[in-house]
Amino acid sequence: MPLSSPTLCPVCLSPRITSRNWARKTAGAIGCAAGATGGFVGALRGAQIGIASGLITGPVGSSVGGIAGAVLGGLAGTAIGCEVGTSVGRTIDSLMLDNLKCLECGHSFAQSTPQSSFGSSDD
Repeated sequence: MPLSSPTLCPVCLSPRITSRNWARKTAGAIGCAAGATGGFVGALRGAQIGIASGLITGPVGSSVGGIAGAVLGGLAGTAIGCEVGTSVGRTIDSLMLDNLKCLECGHSFAQSTPQSSFGSSDD
């Protein structure tokens, strides 16, 4: 695998570059909120089923099963939503936004992607 060259500012050629990641942060937060909401809604429905089926073991079993189902469903939904949102945001940052900023001159720019030629091999 070839080594990638450091990113340089196209204006002042400084190697002191930072990434802003606005879309990744925003989409990650939205994904977390949406995932948590969906996870809790699904978990509450699952908890209702758990409570109904937990009545066989008594009131303690149905209460513990219902609470555990709601909490675990919310956490799982949040994690999945955050991961999906972050992935979407990372793609938006790399393809659509001027995600990089020079710390020397303040210029914002997009990452230039190297053009690959068909038929070349990196064996």
